[in-house]
Amino acid sequence: MVHIVGPPPQGVVLFRGPSLLDGSPVVCVATGLIHPSDNRATGPMIQCWILREDVDPVTAERTGQDASVCGDCALRGNGCYVILHQAPLQVWRAYHAGYYPSFQKKHAHLFRGREVRVGAYGDPAAVPTRVWERVLRLAGAHTGYTHQWRTCDQALRQWLMASVETPEQLQEARVLGWRTYRVRLSEEPLLEDEFVCPKSDEYEAEHGHRLMCVQCNACRGGEWAGQATPATIVHGGIPVRVRYQRLRLSQRQAGAASS
Repeated sequence: MVHIVGPPPQGVVLFRGPSLLDGSPVVCVATGLIHPSDNRATGPMIQCWILREDVDPVTAERTGQDASVCGDCALRGNGCYVILHQAPLQVWRAYHAGYYPSFQKKHAHLFRGREVRVGAYGDPAAVPTRVWERVLRLAGAHTGYTHQWRTCDQALRQWLMASVETPEQLQEARVLGWRTYRVRLSEEPLLEDEFVCPKSDEYEAEHGHRLMCVQCNACRGGEWAGQATPATIVHGGIPVRVRYQRLRLSQRQAGAASS
């Protein structure tokens, strides 16, 4: 691929190769290097996108090929808030247009001391651990989550949160040493050792303001040692919330059937 030569890039390719989830070709692109993200929830963080290299994200989701970057995430089609035809598709097209060079040592200063969002779309476990280690050693702070906490490289605990939906999953992840981030329904209470995610509507309603991820820095991973962890009510449009409610109902039914 021929890359455009010019001023420092807005994004770079951190990884290109087989997905650790199913072996299909994926690419990981970091954007927001020059012009920071205007995401109101995360703040001006560098955003890392994990995408099928050979299939655009909209098509990948429609055909099930998004498993290469999402794995067995229960929120695939059941509560995922990412709008694929917006940023993910734009990044995928820009990558194929040659706008993103491969990461080199000369790009290190663009990451040094910056806040990084590991997985603006896609599960970080699809990418080799060494990729995140290289980037996050440069970063000042970061956020990151994985639904693959049962099966991924367990070294990722030091950087990522285990994404969970149920109290049972939360306890299972903590036994493995993961700190957790739980998405819950509005009628579900917080657990004793959970706190409201500061970027959520619920937090704003209680405190009169909310914090962006760059201000909070609670979702940075690390071994769980009994400390409280964040939880949030499912967010997104009505269709997203309805699909998530159906997911939780099916999880409850499955749990009842197995008990």
